Amino acid sequence: MPKTYLQIEFNFNTQDQLDMLVAQLANLGFEGFNEEEAATGINNGVGMSSILGATTGLGAGAGVCKAFILSTDFDNQNIEKELEIIFNQHNLTYLKSIVKEENWNALWESNFEPVRVGDFVGIRAHFHPSFTPAVKYEIKITPKMSFGTGHHATTFSVMQMMEHLSFTGKSVYDFGTKGILIKKVDSAYQDHQFDIILANVNRHIIEANMRELTQVAHLESELILSGLLIEDQEDMIKLATEKGWNFVKSQPLNGWVSLLFKL
Repeated sequence: MPKTYLQIEFNFNTQDQLDMLVAQLANLGFEGFNEEEAATGINNGVGMSSILGATTGLGAGAGVCKAFILSTDFDNQNIEKELEIIFNQHNLTYLKSIVKEENWNALWESNFEPVRVGDFVGIRAHFHPSFTPAVKYEIKITPKMSFGTGHHATTFSVMQMMEHLSFTGKSVYDFGTKGILIKKVDSAYQDHQFDIILANVNRHIIEANMRELTQVAHLESELILSGLLIEDQEDMIKLATEKGWNFVKSQPLNGWVSLLFKL
């Protein structure tokens, strides 16, 4: 039986406002975002090109965004109240409707664009040609309703950070995946120590888990924190250094920032 998704459609006033709303909705479990320019209805597919500053983006103006979540997840997690809080914060309203899975997947695939991070890594669908010139690592994915395709500035900047780390023979803990964010460090890993820890979530989840993230590290471990706004940087550096981490560098991108630390 095909899955059904709940769609919410809303107007946004600026790209900065959309960036914030995408992050907040992803934290609730929304998995797909489709952006259109308000005046013309020009479709921007996954709605992330403008976040990365690509020339195909819609710019910094107003527009319309559609966000998607499994209907069962929406019903089971009492998300309606959270939505009301979020949209009241932005003085916006939204409309709800039901979308069949096959309709969304066709839209997603038709608008999915490859992502390239320099010569380091490229992310493409199976129906795209290989990258020219070639990249060191090429990742092929099947584009469905997902928040982890590399288009968003938070994911993109993490990959920029990863380019300068050595992963050979290293153990890696990826905290938080697919836009449905892990709220606590997985108990199965609390007795393990990792060489590299990636946490692309958001400020509040990192704050709630910083002690546990440090517990799964060892001397010389490296930590990348992402899902953070530029204005979060100072507070997050302070939080990490209080736990014994040494700040190495930041990777800002269009109002977002990733931070690298080492024990």
